[in-house]
Amino acid sequence: MTKGARSYIQTATVILLGILMLAFAADAGSHSSSSTAVRGIPGLSSLHSKKIGSGTLIDHIAGKVEAAQSHTSSLSKSASSVMTAIYTEQAPSAALLSRLTDNGARVYRDTWTPPSKNHPLGFFLAQIPIASFADVLAADEVKKMDSAERESLPACNAAARAVKADLAWAQGLTGSGVKIGILDSGLDVGYAGTDLPLGIEAADYSDLSNIDSDVSNTAGFGHGTHVTGIALGRGVLSQSNIGNGGGPYKGMAPGAQLVFFKINRDNNDNASTIDAQVAAIHAAVDLYHVNVINLSYGDWDAYHDGSDPVSQAIDWAYDHNVSCFVAAGNYGSSARHASGYVTPGAMSDFIEVSMTPTGYLQYLKFNLVWSDGADHNDLSLLYYDSNKQPLLNVTHDATTESPRGTESQFSQLNAVSYEQTKTFYLRVVNNSAVTQNFHLYENNGRGGVQFVYPDPNSTVTTPGVADHAFTVGAFASHSKWDGANGSHNLSGTDSNAVAAYSGRGPRIDGLMKPNLLAPGSVIISLRDKNVYTLSHPNNFWVDDDGISGGNANYVVMEGTSMATPAVAGAAAILYQQSASATPQQIYDVLMLTGEQDSFTGSLPNPMCGFGKLNIFAAALEIALPVELTSFTSNLKGLSVQLVWQTATETNNYGFEVERRSIASTNTHSSGVWTTIGFVEGNGTSAVAHSYSFVDRSRSAATYRLRQIDRDGRFTYTHEIEAHAAAEPKEFALAQNYPNPFNPS
Repeated sequence: MTKGARSYIQTATVILLGILMLAFAADAGSHSSSSTAVRGIPGLSSLHSKKIGSGTLIDHIAGKVEAAQSHTSSLSKSASSVMTAIYTEQAPSAALLSRLTDNGARVYRDTWTPPSKNHPLGFFLAQIPIASFADVLAADEVKKMDSAERESLPACNAAARAVKADLAWAQGLTGSGVKIGILDSGLDVGYAGTDLPLGIEAADYSDLSNIDSDVSNTAGFGHGTHVTGIALGRGVLSQSNIGNGGGPYKGMAPGAQLVFFKINRDNNDNASTIDAQVAAIHAAVDLYHVNVINLSYGDWDAYHDGSDPVSQAIDWAYDHNVSCFVAAGNYGSSARHASGYVTPGAMSDFIEVSMTPTGYLQYLKFNLVWSDGADHNDLSLLYYDSNKQPLLNVTHDATTESPRGTESQFSQLNAVSYEQTKTFYLRVVNNSAVTQNFHLYENNGRGGVQFVYPDPNSTVTTPGVADHAFTVGAFASHSKWDGANGSHNLSGTDSNAVAAYSGRGPRIDGLMKPNLLAPGSVIISLRDKNVYTLSHPNNFWVDDDGISGGNANYVVMEGTSMATPAVAGAAAILYQQSASATPQQIYDVLMLTGEQDSFTGSLPNPMCGFGKLNIFAAALEIALPVELTSFTSNLKGLSVQLVWQTATETNNYGFEVERRSIASTNTHSSGVWTTIGFVEGNGTSAVAHSYSFVDRSRSAATYRLRQIDRDGRFTYTHEIEAHAAAEPKEFALAQNYPNPFNPS
């Protein structure tokens, strides 16, 4: 499955509407009943309109059609199809599944939920192209259809729905048995036994000379507790929530185990020491044997090329079979990066910089970075005032080089302070004999110095630039929330849009970063009560039950720090599905199933990587194919017995047995393959199973198996040839041979 296969290239709204009109009209024409227009969709048979489970389904279809009217670019799969719940009296028949497949639908067979006492119909999920909606609805076996899509709302409840984690939970996939290591600021362990696991393993690595198990926060803003809740919060305290979209504020992998590593000192929420991060990574792998590491911290290092110590530790953990998820950082809209090129023996154009008073002592301080491999090209940075006159009071540090051939030169103008905004200019001089690309990073970090014409690309922070870090950017699952104090609040990011602050790639050597986007704006998760000790809730506090005035154990935060644990939780679900998967297999599946929409544009790209997280699709994709250990044939009288064995099976619906005759005048197969039988599989199993099938056709043939997954995908086995014994035409007694009297 490729990205190209995921995209539906239907560009003209008129075409899409026309297809719908023709489909519905054709359906209506086969019945005597009248047609009715529902929300602007013409031609829907009144007979079949009664099968609509709720107005939500038509609302979603109509909304997608209306949205298409405002787009002239290609429509994504999610924009031209609808996830539906199809209700039937019994498990879907082969005929219905074939009809769905012929209509381009993707069927999730393992979501079949049979009828029960209070539910007269069973249902299963299917992603159906809008143009095929009428034909599927017209099937006699289909008794009702309803939408399986929900509106994205704020919170972990909304973030989980936005990335379809709830669909994975419905299949029992919660990350059970998987260890997630969270490296962060600190944790409110008072939630153990409610919203966090009862048995929490924890270690404080903020001071390597005094490692202990006390990971509580005493300062900062409760970053670690919030991040942990996103990854694996149970949502127990918000079970009765009716606000902010309703439903508990659960993490992505509520069944996972937690190992928490504190990596910052108690004076703030910054993990500024490299040693704490590196030591915690090693402990996570060697001592605690985690499956997944989450690191929602980072900043720019000198080289931006993945050669720093923390990045190296991340790569080491990857080599030791641990998946590592790292935030892309929040510098995408900071205007602190510029880039360009300079020709041999020349200077670049003037690069305009604005300095705005912030109350801090301001510095003009920059890091000039360029990658020249084994060469040592001579570049330097010049400073100019608002009149473009040279400034001489500049300090240039020595140029240094990373092991990967990246050069870095820090420089600064002496301390300056202005009461009004001031303009400066920079120029890069190239004293070498080749044209050289360069990057400029503002290095003071107080927010008052910005490039007037910034480059938002190549702003991913370290260790998100590590070779084997799975780097996560952010989008908004929603933009509104209701605070515990009764306030109604609005963030600055539109729903489903990519967050402007999200760090962008690529790495300066072109490596694709970030890898994926996840919800990072208006995320409701656990409030650290050790640092949020105000007597009155503020706008960011959220009530447990959605009714103002009660307990408020949750809080709103945003950033790529919040997006990263969502993907780490997704990885835990994948490991539950496939415990033997390698980190690269986990990474590949997450990227392969990334969703494209009008906000992401064509994928992959430096802003969105491979798209938006879809946990449910990834959980289906990670399912490993059936491992066939043997496929042979035996003669059973005048028939052929086919025998095969499997070592493991994942989502195995079964095997179709196919046969192709061998002509009597030819020793090779001829003709077409014919299905002669079906043998049901064992679903998901880690033990060996044996299967057999008897063909009584009494003629020479070639055989193969068509193994079918529960989502409709299939693979073929190798072919084997068998010659059944023919019926005898005469009987005779021959001399036995060999015997003692007839040695030759």
